[in-house]
This record gives sequence, structure tokens and C-alpha cells, in this order.
Amino acid sequence: MEQPELVFKLSCADASWEALDYGVPPTLSLFFPEGSVCEQLNYGQWEGQVLIDGHEWGFYYNDGVHLDVVLHDGGLSVEDASLVVSRICARLSKQLGAEVRFKWMPPAS
Repeated sequence: MEQPELVFKLSCADASWEALDYGVPPTLSLFFPEGSVCEQLNYGQWEGQVLIDGHEWGFYYNDGVHLDVVLHDGGLSVEDASLVVSRICARLSKQLGAEVRFKWMPPAS
């Protein structure tokens, strides 16, 4: 049985996602957690997919307030995926100068 995608909602009450610097040309490298092997797969309009240590993750703005970080391949436990997302939040917190938090969104039953 295939594992479901894991979805995490990131929020930052004290800063705007628009303050993130995607660079020129724009890339998703600002989401790469430090110490991981990462490769951008797709990019468009500040969203896309990357490989992080061999697992496919997606980054999507869904409502202007939250950033959804999705483990597409289901290859990690919730605990291990949470550690990766925690490292992503740490990197984003440095860039934004404000704490970025996350919440795991369990799949609907």
C-alpha cells in the first residue's frame, strides 16, 4: 500500500512571505535545509518541487498566509519528515528575521 503524502502548514505571524529572496534567476534554494543534498525539480511562480536527501518535497502557497510543504513520495515517517520541515523552518526564520512555525496536517479519514 502506497503511503499518503505528508502535508505541513508553515506560518510566520511576524513577517510576510513576500520578503523572501528567491534570487536571480528565481529558485527554490531558499527552502533547502542546511546540511542536506538538494536538487530543484520544478519551479514556477514561487512554487515547485525539490529533492531533499532523495525525497520529493513540494512547496505551495495556498492562501497567502501559509506555505504548504508536502512530502510527495511518502518515504519518511511523520517524525522524520517533521525533522526536515523543522530545518526548513529554521532556514526561513533566518531569512525572514521572524519565527516560522509548522503544523502537520493529518490526512482526512
